[in-house]
Formats: sequence, C-alpha cells, structure tokens
Amino acid sequence: MKWKVLDTGISSAEENMAADASLLNEVSDCKNPILHLYEWEGLAATYGYFSKPDDLLNLEAIAANNVQLARRPTGGGVLFHFTDFAFSIIVPKSHPFYSTNTLRNYASVNRVVEHAVRDFIGAESLFLEEDIASKSSARHFCMGKPTKYDLIRKGKKIAGAAQRRTKEGLLHQGTIHLALPNWDDLSLLIKDSSVLDAMRLYSAGLVDFDRLPKARKEIKRLLIEKFCGVDT
Repeated sequence: MKWKVLDTGISSAEENMAADASLLNEVSDCKNPILHLYEWEGLAATYGYFSKPDDLLNLEAIAANNVQLARRPTGGGVLFHFTDFAFSIIVPKSHPFYSTNTLRNYASVNRVVEHAVRDFIGAESLFLEEDIASKSSARHFCMGKPTKYDLIRKGKKIAGAAQRRTKEGLLHQGTIHLALPNWDDLSLLIKDSSVLDAMRLYSAGLVDFDRLPKARKEIKRLLIEKFCGVDT
C-alpha cells in the first residue's frame, strides 16, 4: 500500500500541532499511512500533552524572544525546534504498519528514519539498545533524555519521537537533530541549568549550523524516499 505525503508548509507552532491532532482524529477515514511534513513560522518549541511548561521554562523569556510555544497531542517532554527537522506519521489501525505494541510502533517508524539518516551521514546502525541514565530533571526535555528506540550516533541522541495511539490509529511525531542549538540562547529559556548539561552530554547534531537550510531539504527528500518505498 502506498504512503501519502502531506506537506503543509510553514505554519505557527499551534497550527502545526492542531494539524497533527486533526489528522489523528480523522485517521479512521484513511486507507494508507500519512507522512506529514511541515515547517515552523519562526522559533518554536513544543511540549508533551501532560507536561507543565510553566514548571520547566522561563515563560517571560520565551515571550521576550518570540518563541512560539504549543502543546503536542503526543506525550514526551519539551522540544526546541530551532535546529531540528520535525515530521509526523499517521497510521490507521487497519494498515499492517500499525501495531498495538507501542515499542514495535517506535521500532517500525524509526527503522525507516534510520535508513534516511544513514544515507544522510553514511553512518552504521543508529539504534539504541537500552535507555541511558540521565539526571531526573532532564527527563522533561527530549534532548536531555535518550529513550529506547531513539537514534544514537557515537553515544549521543540524534533523533527521537513521541506517540499517541487511539482505537482508530497512531500518531508518531518525530524529530531529527540536524544541528546543535545555541546553548547560550537555551540557557535563558530553561529554568534548571542542569538540563543544559544533560543536553550537551546526550545530544548531537549532524551538520554545522550554517548547513542547516540545505540539510533540511536533503533530509526531507530522504524521508519521502524511504517512507514511500517502505515494504508494508
């Protein structure tokens, strides 16, 4: 069965998250999985459905630096979309790519993402076998806490995801860390300074910052190529 590629272009953080929520709500009407591609209107950050951003972020600094903040329909922690490439996968339960096993869903999607990233950087296997321990405060930030089936390069996280599964299907929201952010900028936005230490320790980028625009175009092309060619 073919995958559908839906590219909604540049939108605000809230609009991008609302689009994903809507796609999940309407997943029962889909026959094939959807690869949803989108971009951010300026600086953006998202947080998991059950997260409390006021406990984790300096909201005054967020506003002062014009960072758009939106809640994801999936779980997980805070994620800054300054230097990443974000994408989403929507899978109806009737499709063989869907599983009732959460870890199997992560593995299935990230296996395809792994192929795209490997083509991008020419690396070997990027799967993480087991969780890496990190400071408890960092568990609320996606870049500070590697988890099972994240993509790892040289011991550091380069891609992760969060999911939400309903009776009708699955929403998988993924991110690939293309370049490292400006740590000084993030230090103004995060309340707990130890979180930055965990981010530095456990996350990595794939390219230098000045290559970011070109890298986004290339990883987008590779994701389309790999998902549209996936064997279902």
